[in-house]
Amino acid sequence: MRKLIGTAAGIIVAVALTVLLVEALYRYYLSSIVAAEIAKTFKPDERPSFGAYGVPPWIFDRDQGFVFNQRPWLAAIFKDGAFTGCQIGGQADRYGNMGKGAEAYDGADLRLAIVGSSYSMVGDENGRLVNEVLMERLSQRLGRRVSILNFSRDATGVLTYVDTARYVAEKFKPHAIVALINVTALIYQRHWRVVLPEDDGFRRMYFSLDPVEHPTDPGRAVPQAIVINDGVNDEWCARLDPKRSGASNADRDPLIQRLFARHDKLQREKVAPAVLIDFWRTDVSFAMNLLRHGEPFHGMTMFGDQPIYSPLTLDRYTDDPGFNASVKTIAKTGIPLLPVHIPTLPEMRSFPDGGYEFAAHGVPPRRGKSLVADLEGALNEPFVHLYRSYPATYKSDPVQLVYSEADSHPNKLGVQAMAEALERMLLEHPATSKLLLHTN
Repeated sequence: MRKLIGTAAGIIVAVALTVLLVEALYRYYLSSIVAAEIAKTFKPDERPSFGAYGVPPWIFDRDQGFVFNQRPWLAAIFKDGAFTGCQIGGQADRYGNMGKGAEAYDGADLRLAIVGSSYSMVGDENGRLVNEVLMERLSQRLGRRVSILNFSRDATGVLTYVDTARYVAEKFKPHAIVALINVTALIYQRHWRVVLPEDDGFRRMYFSLDPVEHPTDPGRAVPQAIVINDGVNDEWCARLDPKRSGASNADRDPLIQRLFARHDKLQREKVAPAVLIDFWRTDVSFAMNLLRHGEPFHGMTMFGDQPIYSPLTLDRYTDDPGFNASVKTIAKTGIPLLPVHIPTLPEMRSFPDGGYEFAAHGVPPRRGKSLVADLEGALNEPFVHLYRSYPATYKSDPVQLVYSEADSHPNKLGVQAMAEALERMLLEHPATSKLLLHTN
């Protein structure tokens, strides 16, 4: 009897181990198949053009999401598969902002601040951002010293603008703050940027949904496809300068080869869809699903979007505690925060006197209208449609003000037009008209 029981137990153990082995091998097979299919979505560029930073432009900031690095952003430049040299990609002012104006801020007669996105980070024909153009125009008109700080951050939205405005109001105490808001910014989530070290001198920049310097949840922090390596420095750039060393010598440099490999890897990751299935979960059998349903992934979602890129689902900003806290703090300072609508090309064409094209830009119309009304109520300020203040000469052909039919960011002429419209708006707005005339 004992022998029979022992034999049966051995058979049961053997069967169980066999089932586990089959399940494990099947899961490995499935994961390999999915990986192979994803790999087909990427075809590497044999002669890529890209930049590799040695000094990353972004620094984590709890209040604003991130600030820009005050060190010059040294970068190695590759064009059509060849290293062409190094250049400085930019440099922030002493407050971590793009553009000029910080130098004279403390002693200015009139101090203003802008919060916004990439729409207010574009240069005119002289490379001046909209705050710089506006600053010069107001200084000449008023005959007084005017300084305007530009706290714009690319790929950000209203929640970040209001948080940043709170920080600016408390720390810099401007006479007024202008929030430049394009329609897509209505539904952007907050995000923070962190740059973390990896192996072999490489660093990785992340968009994080949480205000932490070291994210741990991969679903809440998404790595970006930007090449960063500490080895790209002044000494390396001078030694590999194609004008001095020759391209053939540069192409054999170990770091250059690693930068190419890194670029290829990041581009491959960028186009790969996010796989939501955990192939090693213990609450389901993929083999049993195949036998029962003819589909190993029965009841599962294979691919999905990264949560960080999902649009804001709130219908009211006032449902967000952080927003309410920021608005309350700003109100206590007495500094006006003016919501100003920056138009897109479709909006310029459809609404010459100002208006919103919600659906055309991926904003559900009902939600867009609700968010606009809620923001106006919270700030006790109606939206200003800036396009109403654009000179008529610009409105005759609005495409001349933007990059292209598909990209509504202001071009060089658009920056000038925006600055002129902001000047007119500030001179006429009830919250700033007397301020501009009587500020000490």
